Amino acid sequence: MRPGPRHMRRPACVGLLLAIATSLGHAQVRGVPIAASGAPEGVGAALVLAFPGDALGGGTAWAASVALQHGRLGAVATGALVDGASAPAGAAFGLRAEVLLVRSATSPFQVLAFTGAGTTELGDAAREWRIPTGVSFAFRVPTPVVTLVPWLATRVQWTVLDDVTDARAGIGAGIDMTWRARYGVRASYDRLLLDGTDETAFGLGLTYTFTSGL
Repeated sequence: MRPGPRHMRRPACVGLLLAIATSLGHAQVRGVPIAASGAPEGVGAALVLAFPGDALGGGTAWAASVALQHGRLGAVATGALVDGASAPAGAAFGLRAEVLLVRSATSPFQVLAFTGAGTTELGDAAREWRIPTGVSFAFRVPTPVVTLVPWLATRVQWTVLDDVTDARAGIGAGIDMTWRARYGVRASYDRLLLDGTDETAFGLGLTYTFTSGL
């Protein structure tokens, strides 16, 4: 059977979204941990409550993201409102492109490469850009009730502020738990290694997968 126009449009739409994600650069949105367990097959969404550390101004951050995956390629778009303990609330946005380097139907092990960019307006017309590139390692543990996905990620992150660029190493870890009804919960932790106090963030979220494939 020859694919219909609807099926032919799907890969084109996926390619367009991935091109946008790559050109703009998931970025580490300021104050929100990277969730590097991989985008869901199809289309998914997440709501996250994050708690940035003191080096990021403390306070809380609310984030929402939309993710899609087709084959080995994925993309995640994130928007957040960061309400610092000592600073006014600011909006942050990010896009991330993902590529599954290692995945097998017979193995629970997964290796994911990602890159992206995120931007935050810090006040007084200052805009910060965060550009992470890294690799994550995940292990899927299916059970009759829930699928567990613990993951560990490492990255290099470039931060650009007032035309000054700084490159640092970052690490992250977390666990995703998804029920058969497509509902899930997520916990993630992120640390950017600095010369003084490291930047840290912890997040708790709810996830939902709308479709099981494109």
